[in-house]
Formats: sequence, structure tokens, C-alpha cells
Amino acid sequence: MKRSWTTILTSRRPLTQRERVMLLCLLGMVVIYGAGLLAEGLYRGPQRELTAAVADAEEQVRHNARLLSREEQIHARFARLESPREASGDSVLTETEVLRELSELAGGRVRVKSVVPRMGHESGVPIMLVALDFEGPFDAVVGYVEQILDGMPSEIGNLSLSPSQGADGGVVCRMSIRVGGFETTTES
Repeated sequence: MKRSWTTILTSRRPLTQRERVMLLCLLGMVVIYGAGLLAEGLYRGPQRELTAAVADAEEQVRHNARLLSREEQIHARFARLESPREASGDSVLTETEVLRELSELAGGRVRVKSVVPRMGHESGVPIMLVALDFEGPFDAVVGYVEQILDGMPSEIGNLSLSPSQGADGGVVCRMSIRVGGFETTTES
């Protein structure tokens, strides 16, 4: 009862109703499956890639916006550090008050290593130039510099920051301050 494929293919017996329905169902399933693959390849695949690319681009935009806002904060903070404070007419300080205020502003988080004052005159007005070395955590050092600028009529000349030798993540700061609007104390 073995029949060869040639005899099966060449025999032209008509298909039964059941075989026709099964063949049509099989053909319909193949067409539906092919259409699904075509839709997946043409529409859904590129759509997924595009959605992923849009999500990546949005994340980059958010990251860059955070960087830009941080940059603006840094520029604003250092603009305040660079701008000189003008002495008002009623803010007359003495040399001792300047040095005391510098040490009081340091508080407990910043350690002042050295203060070297030098007196001078600029356009007939007495000024004090102070070379100041101090160290502490970065935020405390920046806060101390801001307090100096806010607390007295001063202008920062040279400012340098370098990491401290310890493993505490602190910084060492060296800067020169020009303080105006004070009287020199003369002892008799």
C-alpha cells in the first residue's frame, strides 16, 4: 500500500468538503500570519525603535537642563563672589574689627590657617589688603567666602582652591581680600 508521491500528486480525485474547509482554514491562517509579520516588520518594529530613541532624547534633554540650571547657579554664585561690595557711609570698620569679623565668620566648619593684613591707600582712601588661607569642606569654604562678601565691604582679588591632604574631601583656599571703608587705628 505504499504509494509514491507522484501517484498522490497526479491522482486527481476530488477533495471532500471536509478537506476543502481544512485547506481554506490553513490558507487563511498562513495569510493572517504573513500579514502579521508584514505589519510587525513595517510598522511596529520601527515604532519601537522610534519610541526608544524619543525616550533617550527626552532623558538627554532632562539631563542637559539639569546641567544648565546647575551652571546658572554656579555662575550666579561666583558672580556674587567676584562683584565688590561698596562701603556705605555709615559702615566704618577698624583694623581689629576686620580681623575679628574674619575669624568669627569662619565659625566651626572652616579652619583659618593664616591671616596676613597689610595696610595701604588707594586714591587717598585707606584700604586693607588681607592674605587669607583657610580650609574645610567645599560647601563650608564657599559659604565662608560668601559671608565675607556679604558681611563687609570687600573685594576678592586672587582666589585659589586645592584639595586638602586628608581623606575628608575638604579643600584649602587661598585668597586676597581688599577691604575698604574703615579707619586705621592709631595708638599714641
